[in-house]
Amino acid sequence: MESPDGVAFLPDNSIVVSDGPLDGPQSLQLFDISGKYIRCLAEVDEEDDEDISFSSVTVDPTGRILVACSGLRPCIQVYVKDGDEYDIEMEFGEDDLESPEKAIYYDGQFFVSDCNSKNNLTMIKVFDSDGAFVSSFDEDKFSLGQRDNMGIDIAYPIRMTFDPSNNSLLAYHGIPRELRVLDTDGKQVFSMKTVSGARDIALSSDRKIIATCGEDSILSRSVQLLNFNGN
Repeated sequence: MESPDGVAFLPDNSIVVSDGPLDGPQSLQLFDISGKYIRCLAEVDEEDDEDISFSSVTVDPTGRILVACSGLRPCIQVYVKDGDEYDIEMEFGEDDLESPEKAIYYDGQFFVSDCNSKNNLTMIKVFDSDGAFVSSFDEDKFSLGQRDNMGIDIAYPIRMTFDPSNNSLLAYHGIPRELRVLDTDGKQVFSMKTVSGARDIALSSDRKIIATCGEDSILSRSVQLLNFNGN
């Protein structure tokens, strides 16, 4: 792989990784639980190479792979298994997304964390099962205008995961360093202060949050395991 980004488990416990090199085809690569490479699951057409850049990847309860795509054609691509390979089942959001970070599917709806740098906003957008835009909620500031030691703008898109134990979204907001528990209609149920600079979050079956922390975190370049007792 040239530029691995998103990672997720498939229902059989194998691992899918999105590979999004700056120059070259975007692809989904398959590994077994030991990390042994198995094969390429899917690869974008050559004509899409300059339009799409793969980032995060998630797997829905039916085993479909959801890929957040940035670039000239920001969208969510949904891949479904066809024999040993995965084909695109649908693509949506090109007219409604600016810079999607992650997509989660639950109860007939897609929840997508998105960013609008022009308006300095990050939010969660909701799409129906056919990919039609429904609503947005949980808006927050995207940036404070600061830069890191390499001169790159520090951005704070919403990082999210899903809690199946109470059918809620967990949304991490970087500027207030806050984790919010949200109903799927956007209502905030609970919030707590937590680590700074989280790049992604996931929830384990025993309700512990795993957070990867970036350069702008006090705990930079680390993976943190956090107890979570929100209801």
